[in-house]
Amino acid sequence: MIQMIGLFEGPNLGKALRESIDLRSAAVRFGDNLVFIGNTVQDSLAAETLQEPNAAVSVARLIEDLAPDVTLLLLPPILEGDTGLSGLGMVETLLMVSDGTSTIPSDLRRCDRLIENGPPVLGVVLVDAEQ
Repeated sequence: MIQMIGLFEGPNLGKALRESIDLRSAAVRFGDNLVFIGNTVQDSLAAETLQEPNAAVSVARLIEDLAPDVTLLLLPPILEGDTGLSGLGMVETLLMVSDGTSTIPSDLRRCDRLIENGPPVLGVVLVDAEQ
């Protein structure tokens, strides 16, 4: 994603969150209303990191400092591991993304069961529906 928008460096978010490193320097602002922070290093401890209090405090501080109207946290698919579920404590609502090339109705029902005690679901977005 970082390279797609023309950036070639980004932080190691897992390390930054575990060590309470200030992420404001990693934020790239596009105009007044869009800020992007990308991750450059896959983190084998991502699920654990997202459950650490330091991570929630760092993300909350970053959101407070940058003062966005909307914050999107792009998390891995919740059916592929614990990382996506681990980030649920940081969000107020969910927008589920469904892959039109592989998601089947039972996948959506499984996701719904996994998040039933979590934040409300705003909606489901279907991508690659025409393929």
